[in-house]
Order: sequence, then C-alpha cells, then structure tokens
Amino acid sequence: HVYWSWQEVHCVRLSDGEQLWQGGATGYPGSCIVTSDDRLVVLSDMGHLILVDAVEHSPDAYHELARMPNLFPTDAWPHVVMSDGQLLIKDRLGNVQCYRVGE
Repeated sequence: HVYWSWQEVHCVRLSDGEQLWQGGATGYPGSCIVTSDDRLVVLSDMGHLILVDAVEHSPDAYHELARMPNLFPTDAWPHVVMSDGQLLIKDRLGNVQCYRVGE
C-alpha cells in the first residue's frame, strides 16, 4: 500500500492503483511513516501530528486515532522520524520537537 498526505490522508493499493480510502483534514503538504504495528504517523500543515490506522487495521475507511494540532507556528512538513521510542518532528525553519512513544 502507498500512503500520502495532501489535504487528506490517502491509501492506494500498489498492485493495481485502486484508492482504498482517503480522509481527515491535513492541509497542504505532509509526510507519513508506517509504524511496526501498522499505524500511520502523519505530520502536515502547521504541525498537525496525526495517528491513523493503516489499511491492515482499517481496510475500507480512514480511521483517525489521535490528533495534536498546530504544534508549530510555520509549515511543518519535513519527514517524521521514530527512533528508540522517540518521535521527532521538525518545521521548515529547523525547530524540533521530541515525544516519547510506546510506553
């Protein structure tokens, strides 16, 4: 599956290009990563950090689990990084925020 964030989160089946679902308000550009437990972490717009079920948990529809809006005062679309139980996000000016996850 391929996921991306542009105004909404989109899910497409790679084998045939069929869109399986889209949803959520994300604003303009965004980044997504898939976690080891088949969730999506999405960062978009002015720092909307969103946790979404991937297609393995929600095959027919967008399902948002949590949202933290407006974490930055400017565009925040660089890629999200997860490492050693930490989630790092950055805005386009280089401001970084770090959150402990998974515990």
